[in-house]
Amino acid sequence: MKKVKFKIFTALFFLSFFKIFSVENEISLFNDMISSINSSFYPGCIQNAQKLISDFPESVFIPEAYCAKGEAHFKLNEFSLASENLVKALELSEKNSSLYAKAQFFLAKTFKAQKKFSEAQILFFDYCKNQGKQAEFFPIAVLESGRIFYETKDFSNAIKNFEYVISNGRCFSSFDYEDTLLKLSDSYNKTEKFSKNINLFEKTDTSSFQRRTHFLFMEFAADSYLSLGQYKKAYDLYCEILRSAEQSIASNALKKAYNVSSKYRVQVASDPGKILQEVQEKIGSDSLLTEFWTRMALDALSEKDFAKAEEYFLEAEKKADLQMKEFIFLSRAETEFLKSPSKIGAEKAEKILCSAEETLSLSEKSRYFSEYTKYHIKYETFSEKYKNAVSRKLPVDIDDETKFYLALSFYNLGDFSESLKCLEGKESALLALNYAKTQKLKESASVFKILDESENLSEKDRLNYAKVLLFSARYKEAQIQAAKCNLIEGKYILALAQFNTRSWNFCEENFLTFLKSPSIDKVSKNYAEFYLGYSKYRLGKFKESCEILSRFVSSYPEHELIWNALMTYSNAAVQILKFDDASKYAEKAVKYAKNSSDREEAVFLCQEIYSDSGNYEKAREILLAYSSVKNDFGAKCLLQIAKIFEKQKENVEAQKVYSSVIENFSGKVYAEEALYRQGELFYSEENFSLALSKFNAYNRKFPDGSFIESSIFYTADCLSKTGNPSRAILQYQSLLKSFPESKYVYISAKNLMELLRKNGKIAESEFYADFLLEKFGEQAENDGVLSFKSELAFLKNGYSEQMLDLQKKYEESGKTSSVQGRIFATSLASVFVSDSRFVSDGIKLAEKTLLLQEKNLSEESLYAAKNALLLADYKMNLGESEIAADYYLKGALYFKTKGLSEECSHCLYSAYSAFLQAGRIKDAEACAENLLKEFPKSKYAESIRNR
Repeated sequence: MKKVKFKIFTALFFLSFFKIFSVENEISLFNDMISSINSSFYPGCIQNAQKLISDFPESVFIPEAYCAKGEAHFKLNEFSLASENLVKALELSEKNSSLYAKAQFFLAKTFKAQKKFSEAQILFFDYCKNQGKQAEFFPIAVLESGRIFYETKDFSNAIKNFEYVISNGRCFSSFDYEDTLLKLSDSYNKTEKFSKNINLFEKTDTSSFQRRTHFLFMEFAADSYLSLGQYKKAYDLYCEILRSAEQSIASNALKKAYNVSSKYRVQVASDPGKILQEVQEKIGSDSLLTEFWTRMALDALSEKDFAKAEEYFLEAEKKADLQMKEFIFLSRAETEFLKSPSKIGAEKAEKILCSAEETLSLSEKSRYFSEYTKYHIKYETFSEKYKNAVSRKLPVDIDDETKFYLALSFYNLGDFSESLKCLEGKESALLALNYAKTQKLKESASVFKILDESENLSEKDRLNYAKVLLFSARYKEAQIQAAKCNLIEGKYILALAQFNTRSWNFCEENFLTFLKSPSIDKVSKNYAEFYLGYSKYRLGKFKESCEILSRFVSSYPEHELIWNALMTYSNAAVQILKFDDASKYAEKAVKYAKNSSDREEAVFLCQEIYSDSGNYEKAREILLAYSSVKNDFGAKCLLQIAKIFEKQKENVEAQKVYSSVIENFSGKVYAEEALYRQGELFYSEENFSLALSKFNAYNRKFPDGSFIESSIFYTADCLSKTGNPSRAILQYQSLLKSFPESKYVYISAKNLMELLRKNGKIAESEFYADFLLEKFGEQAENDGVLSFKSELAFLKNGYSEQMLDLQKKYEESGKTSSVQGRIFATSLASVFVSDSRFVSDGIKLAEKTLLLQEKNLSEESLYAAKNALLLADYKMNLGESEIAADYYLKGALYFKTKGLSEECSHCLYSAYSAFLQAGRIKDAEACAENLLKEFPKSKYAESIRNR
């Protein structure tokens, strides 16, 4: 037992010993880790922390070890390892707020270093929010967060953080403070808070700052003054920087000083050239000094201040090396050209280049040799030395601008293919003009369109674009472009486009505007005068048209449009009944005709004028001069002579001429027309038999002739009018089948519809009614086809034409609501009763009508009597004798009032018979007595006496 106790005690002792030893070793590692990181011995810190983590995984110091290790890796710029350890530290230190905050802070810095700005920003925000302003790293967290905002260009949020830093400067190093000051100043400018920046600048003493900070801060302030329009203050600050700052800052300030003084000379009242003169010794470097002068010269050139540019180039030349002199001479030449971008300016620039090449001994090895060649080509093109430009040896690196000038030279030399090669793949107005010159109008218009959409068209280019569209017959587009053009020629092109679209009002207005301009060329003026006269003719301003065209004919007797002018004048003169002038000008037009087509037109116009004025003899005389020739023109003249005879109602003479045409031009279209006109002439005389023979002859000889549709139609109509409905139907059907789009479709289908109905073919008639309604809709409805179809429906249901006629009249008269309607109702009821299929309809109509007629017996007693008799006979046939007798008595009474004794006696006799049949003997005897008394001599009285 004692041995067992001893063993237990020994074990406990050793266990306690090793535990104490272990704790001391763990604490020692922890202390060494802390000591290492405090003394910035980061590798030692990492080593001790890692040993602590691996040897004592259950240690309470593990979270701190991960945090210290992460911080050390961060300090060594090992950001990936840092973030890995700090994330672990965060996971293990959730209950240790101070350690958690520290790990969070360094992880945020690590993320920032890795440019994981959004993750870093979240951690900085959480740190500041949860730890408060008293936290160890709060100021730095605010600063770093601001730097992230600045880095991501979120300047508004950056400002809030940076303002905290500036307000709490004692919490930051001088480096961080100065860096923040510059970033805050820049952020104010970036967010256009210029007044705030100036306020910051004016209240901040930067005398103890680094010189770089001092001058950069001053530059930001100058930028703010500039933005607020305080140009003098801005300029003075830039100059102060220029005088005192290091070269890199001074160089930028010099440029800004120049820009301010150049744009706002009045406000600044100073020249940066003077400042540069003042500080050039300080700049020291000849190359840098030359660069500044050159840069200012180029800026002046871009601002078109040519005097300043020349002055600065001369200053730059003083200390320039050979290469810079080559460039300066080149720039001086361009300055001279830009002063006057014309032939004279180009010649002066060319002289400067030639002088430079001689002075500088320029060779192909010179740096700017190729540039000199390019500028030579440019200036030679402008000075119209096109052959010199295209003959130069081209550099390898030829640019697009030089290619353009070469293309322009080739274009002016008429070598359009070479010009196109130079412009290949580059849209320009010159490319479009080359396409136009080679008749590639579609390609030309496409290029112009691209230039227009990119707003790269000059006024001259737009005018050429409009011309290309006009020549391409794209008149609406041509109008759009010409209307945008401010050149007077644009009005001419606009008017021409409107002329071709028959927009007579607008083209008249624009031709007038164009002609009022003193600067228009003579050729365009001549054409515009004719077009104006023609436009007025089309607008119905015939008197004005004649005045303009008369002047045109007198002024330009050899003009290519003289024939057109004479013809238009003639047509206009006819409209104002100046037939003498019209015929005179038309006869002139015959003489001026350049070809047979124009001559024919003039001859026909001339004869038309005489014909319209009633001078038929003169009209025929004009035509007879050409009618004897056995050609097309002669045939046309004969046809026209025949038509004149028709106008004179001399149809026999007209038929003779038509027969002559048929005989002499049997194989031509003129014989075809003559034969058709013969049929048409007989038709107009209502001689349908002879007309039919001519139309039949035409149909046989010319089944594909120009008048075949009309001929078939008239054939059908003549057949109908001469009593051949069946053949007429076949002709109409043939026309509809062969020419479904003919102008005769509607009338043919309508005639068919009516003919078929007359011939009892109701279903076929209905087919054509449906066809008309479907194809012609409203026209057919307005023409009564819908009503016609309704009538066909009645006919299909057994109505006779008589029924249908009476039904139509009955409905058109307002049915039973009018006296006339009730008269037609009486007749219709009688017809209905005569057909066993419609007896019931007739009886109902008679009953309804009689009731209304009995209210107006003074006017309607006769028709009331007829309805009463109809109903009486119907009831008698049904065996309803008593009712029948009453109706007979009514009929007798109503007939009597009209003095119709025969009808009255018939009704009394029928009432007598009805009463006997009903067994009402006394009533029968009363009727007989009345009949014998009133109409003793009637046949019905005799019948009673014989019974």
